[in-house]
Amino acid sequence: MATVQSIEEWGAPRLQTFPFTALRHAVIGVDASHYLNLRLNSPTSNEPLLNAIGGIPFTLKSALRDDLESFKAVDATLIFVFEGLDYKNKELYTSPRTNTTLKAHKDGWKEYYNEENGKDVAAERTLKAFAKASYPVENVTRYFQSLLSQHSVPFMVAPYSAAAQLAYLERPTSNNKPENTQYIDAIIGSADLFLFNVERIITNFNTRQGLATFDALSKSACQDRLDKVPDDVFRDVQLLLGGPFLPTFPLLDKTGGPKVSARDALTMLGGRSVIQLCHQWRDDPQVQALDYEDKYKRAVLSLKHHVILDKEGKAILMGSEYDAGDAYEFIGLRLPEELYFYISRAMLGPRVPNWLTSGEIDLTLPVGCEDTEAYRHLLGNQLTSLQIQTICLLSNSMNRFYQTRNIKIKTWYARETQKTINMKEEPSVKERLLGWKVSEATLSEHPEVAATNQASFARFMEALKEPKCRQITTTRGNSPPLKSKPEILFNVMGRFLQLREFVNEKHELTGWGRALRKALSSLDAPDKLEDSVYLAIEALRLGLLDERHVALGSTKAKAGNRRRRPREDIDNQGPLDREMLAFQFMINAVRTSLRYLLETILVSMCLSGEVDRNRSDWSDIAFSLPLMNDNGAGLAIAASTYFDDVSRHGKKKDESVPSDVTKEEVKSNFSYLPQAPNITKNLKTAFNLWDAVCLGSKEVSKEVKNAKALEEANAWLSTMR
Repeated sequence: MATVQSIEEWGAPRLQTFPFTALRHAVIGVDASHYLNLRLNSPTSNEPLLNAIGGIPFTLKSALRDDLESFKAVDATLIFVFEGLDYKNKELYTSPRTNTTLKAHKDGWKEYYNEENGKDVAAERTLKAFAKASYPVENVTRYFQSLLSQHSVPFMVAPYSAAAQLAYLERPTSNNKPENTQYIDAIIGSADLFLFNVERIITNFNTRQGLATFDALSKSACQDRLDKVPDDVFRDVQLLLGGPFLPTFPLLDKTGGPKVSARDALTMLGGRSVIQLCHQWRDDPQVQALDYEDKYKRAVLSLKHHVILDKEGKAILMGSEYDAGDAYEFIGLRLPEELYFYISRAMLGPRVPNWLTSGEIDLTLPVGCEDTEAYRHLLGNQLTSLQIQTICLLSNSMNRFYQTRNIKIKTWYARETQKTINMKEEPSVKERLLGWKVSEATLSEHPEVAATNQASFARFMEALKEPKCRQITTTRGNSPPLKSKPEILFNVMGRFLQLREFVNEKHELTGWGRALRKALSSLDAPDKLEDSVYLAIEALRLGLLDERHVALGSTKAKAGNRRRRPREDIDNQGPLDREMLAFQFMINAVRTSLRYLLETILVSMCLSGEVDRNRSDWSDIAFSLPLMNDNGAGLAIAASTYFDDVSRHGKKKDESVPSDVTKEEVKSNFSYLPQAPNITKNLKTAFNLWDAVCLGSKEVSKEVKNAKALEEANAWLSTMR
């Protein structure tokens, strides 16, 4: 099967390069996904082993800082726009990068574990293979938004397509009203913008080598290369090649050449319309399966009448002559106006609203994740109730249609088997939380809680330990809307911990609540391990810390059942461990599900009028909630590598218990790991986390699964300190 070229690839010969000074005083809209792809997945800036370790890229923070400085030097202003909800055709599209990335992961691990290769050959081949994988930008979206907020860079989340929103921002809103001019002067983004009649795009820029420059591609230059085809024909050529609005035409990627280009798509059209092309191939099974003609018609309507946020923050259709009542046919079901606003401020990610509008929770296997029974059980069974609870809470504050909607749950491993949830039969989640309406005046009784600008598990659990605090936080009846950030965060945390059953309806700590409080109490304050401890307690409750995963892999090291090739490093990038990565995928699935619940609690409070809407700190509140970022498997790999090395050196010296001298020898010779540059400090962090979990588990020892394995691991780890 041939590779289909994007318009950017095909149009590369028509790129023009300009100095940054051409952008002086300009306001530039930036497609955030396009920018992140440039910084994460371009050959000059990608981190090859990020796909094998996970977490936040090491260089993204500094890359953004450098880029902002370059634009500031020419007095240019950036406005980032993020992708919003899925529109109907988007769910059918699979990026060509996905298949390339899947193969890259497979090849990377194959090379890493190939015992026939020497160290240098394996390192080179492993890095080369993983470098071909694209790191999913959605993994770092929340982190990147928080970085923009820290730098005071404006951003918004589009209702649906970021390209449509950027096209609206660039286009003058009225020729008759001089005050309604365009909001941005240029756009950094992909050729998808051409579909919305944007004439010129900035595809890339270079701020790292001498004179800062940028590359621009014009729509007219591409049309000239296709014999000056008119706009509608160029649009159809682009659609046939495939993209987020329409899959590649099935017959197109079966052409004889190694690469399919825009010229091939134009040749296939042969002066006909796409509808006529579909009629010609109407008997083709793939054309029939995709119902390509219908999808094409919906795509064209979506491009002409996409949903965007206007200058008043209202969700409207582009092209006002179209009947908005029919937009659900090509965009999707409409959400409450207020909800679009909260999504635009990054208070709620698109995932949960997507579940409601599509009527499906489609559970897919993340790229690079092993398809194990443990992962299937976690996603397909254990987390399902949490996801339904989250959907119910959001729908409780919406109209009756959403409150009574049926939701289907599909999994990647059993597509033919679907579970249907009747929302009408689900108990109201919102009513369970009516006892939480704690005002700032009430919080003044506990200044250590009221003063915080970050939601803190430790502070919250300590406050609820006191009977007086439990009494004053249990409220009923009407009360004024919440105004201050601390009181909003306190109420979100209370509701969250009640739904997670760490706190009961009387605001008393449950057994697991006492375990969490005990674990958190062992940390130094303020401590960055709060999220990790909370997730560890959740993992303990779910039974994820079994004999293979407890103690950051220590028992695996003890048993010698390692799937990490015994190699000091991969070209100074450190060792890899596929089992650790698989476990991290599980922990991250738990974290994201819990984060969705936190965000939904916040937004449901706003939709219900419990929060004062006269404010500008919406995003800041959302970024102050916990469980926002994936930490990756770096610390776990570093710790388990250290345990392996100490055990191996101890055996060489016939030590049943490794000596302090042996441990110091290992530390002094420990390979440099970007994710763990200071092994002594990193081990202290790992042991602090482990000690906190062990301390908390004693409060619920009878309920802990694999408690014996926990004790054995703790005893063995004591020899590693």
